Amino acid sequence: FWFTLTYSSTKTKNEKTASPDTFVENTDALVLKNLKVMVVEDDQVGQMYLAAILDGVCKEVVYASCGEEAIDLYNQHSDTDLVLMDIKMPGLDGYATTRKLKEINPGIVVIAQTAHALAGDREKALAAGCDDYITKPFRKQSLIGVVRKYFGERSN
Repeated sequence: FWFTLTYSSTKTKNEKTASPDTFVENTDALVLKNLKVMVVEDDQVGQMYLAAILDGVCKEVVYASCGEEAIDLYNQHSDTDLVLMDIKMPGLDGYATTRKLKEINPGIVVIAQTAHALAGDREKALAAGCDDYITKPFRKQSLIGVVRKYFGERSN
């Protein structure tokens, strides 16, 4: 099986070089570009998905695969701006990890992310100290919208 696509690399003077999608991507990058983000996710596919969204866009991204590792990593990276916290993890779950992080730094922004969106889960996450809550699977734009609530454009 094979096919051929034609491609022209020359542009006319009237063609725009940036599409509306490029503009959206660039404004998203403004929200994230100065942020140091910690992803706490025990699922490798979940980590890969968040890496595809965040790597190369944020100032820095660090990854932890359990709550204990997240606490240790935060002690090494106390300048972290945002934590994307998986709730259901073996060992120290996302609720307990969030409480410990908030004891260390009450100002850290923690966004809970979970696939287990049962009645009361949002309230439980907020009661544990999470600043916001997003259910998996989420789209990039949904995550950007939540981050924008806490960090605005942060383009400087």
